[in-house]
Formats: sequence, structure tokens, C-alpha cells
Amino acid sequence: MAGAPSGNWWTGEINTQGIPEALMQCGTPRNYFTIDFDQQNYRINYKGIGLDDNQQMDLTLHRDTLISNIYGASDSTSVQVRVNDGQWFAMEHVKRPAESVLRIIENNKEKRFPASGKRINPLRKRISPHIWQAVVPKLGSPGVHKICIKAADQFGYTVENIEMHFVPTEKP
Repeated sequence: MAGAPSGNWWTGEINTQGIPEALMQCGTPRNYFTIDFDQQNYRINYKGIGLDDNQQMDLTLHRDTLISNIYGASDSTSVQVRVNDGQWFAMEHVKRPAESVLRIIENNKEKRFPASGKRINPLRKRISPHIWQAVVPKLGSPGVHKICIKAADQFGYTVENIEMHFVPTEKP
């Protein structure tokens, strides 16, 4: 087992269980990895502490650009996306900070976080090694959109995620 079960030095906003969020610099929650061995094969599994086993990524939508932080991925991971049961297409591995980190930095700057008596999460705008993005014009249109993402690499890492996103009609 390997990972960072205590996260970023046990800092940040407190969750509903009274535990600091402790988001990592790469945008991943507190976590660990396990490796399952079977004869000559193995499978790497990411596990976010306090998260459902299937929560392997987060998604952010900026107009028609989908940004995904795939927590256990590496530079050898292939990532694909499909919207509204359309065709699968590749997402691009990009060098940028995680959206979750940028949100916390902005909240800290605006003095929205941390709550009184809590330690600020000292995140910086560092490049995360597991960010993928794709321009998806359909996602800019109003309505409910089903977004499916799948990721895999040659080392046995495989994850899939399905999320529904609502885009409201813009007011004139």
C-alpha cells in the first residue's frame, strides 16, 4: 500500500465528519493505492479515504471544455470521453493545475476559507500529472448531459465514471 492517507498535512476545511479536507497539491483527496497480484499480472487500485470505491476522478466543465482529474492515472494512461451516448473520443493529457486546487486558492485569497480557527490549506498552482481535457461543443448547450469517461493503462489501471451535468438556459 502507498499513498497519502493524511493528505496535505491535515489542513483545509472540515468535512461533515470533522476531518480536514487535506487536498493534495495535485488535486487528489487523501488516498492510498493497493496492488492486486494474480500470477504474472497485477492491478493498481486507487482509493480515496472516505470516498466510494468508484469515485476515481472529478470533472469540471468550463463552457464547452471538460476537465478531468483522474486521481490514479499516469502519463501512460489513455482517457476517453463520451457525451449523451455518442461516440467515444480521446481526451488530451494537459499540464495544468487541478481545478479543485484553483478553487481552494481562490477561496483562500477571497478569505472565504478557512473557517475560523482552522489552518489554511497551503496549495500552490502546481501542475498536476493527471489532468485530461477535451473540447465538447455539445456540453455548452442547455439541458442535461450524460458524461462517460474511461481511463486505462498497460499496468492494469482501469476506471470508468458516469456523471450527469445540467447546463441552464442563459438569461437574456
